[in-house]
Amino acid sequence: MTSAASLLSFALFASLVTSSLSAQVQWAGRTWNIRSTNGGLEGPGPNYFSDSTTNVFVNSAGALRLQVTKTAGAWVCAEIMSPNSFGYGTYEWKITSGAGNLDPNVVLGLFTYDDNPDQAHREIDIEMARWGLTPAQDGSNAQWVVQPWDGTNHLQRWLAPNPSSTSPLIVSYKWIPGKIYWAASQNGQLISTKNYTAADVPTPGAEIIHINLWLYQADPNVVAGPKNGKTASVLLSDFDFTPY
Repeated sequence: MTSAASLLSFALFASLVTSSLSAQVQWAGRTWNIRSTNGGLEGPGPNYFSDSTTNVFVNSAGALRLQVTKTAGAWVCAEIMSPNSFGYGTYEWKITSGAGNLDPNVVLGLFTYDDNPDQAHREIDIEMARWGLTPAQDGSNAQWVVQPWDGTNHLQRWLAPNPSSTSPLIVSYKWIPGKIYWAASQNGQLISTKNYTAADVPTPGAEIIHINLWLYQADPNVVAGPKNGKTASVLLSDFDFTPY
């Protein structure tokens, strides 16, 4: 199921702009840049993004915590990015908290994105999102996407379960020439898969990995918080990349 709200949100990814990347975090054996908009609003959303340890930190167990918090009266989001491109291969994330029960206004994005607009920014997405809708309005809460979202067979909605430290949700996509294969599993059981084989599968360029937790804004002129008014949080225990 695709709502008008979700379609608007996809378009907002195209408005990503260069932000301050002075802070870094060590996670999953790699160095990641932490995004900060320095008090300004930027896409997606638009939202405020902060490199504060309130919004992005690695806990004592080595897991990455991303949080949307209310700071000085404003809702602030979180994002990290790889400093380099990985290209063809398998991208895999382990999520141990937050994926299946996010507030309807909160979005977890796991994706590649190239600032160069060629090939739809080479954007391949895994998103946990309800786009402002309640479970009664939309029974799904996640999606596989290759941009542009409105291409034939470019988007598939699915239902992500609640993960835990002992029962993580493992999501991945394998990107090879002419094909993308997405998969989600928990406790060794496949939950959702999608195959996309076509001539418009992007080829590698300068795309980098983004991991973000942000707020869907039904009205881009109003910076709204989570519907429940509470801090939103996700925990990722690992990221792994296997070259093609």
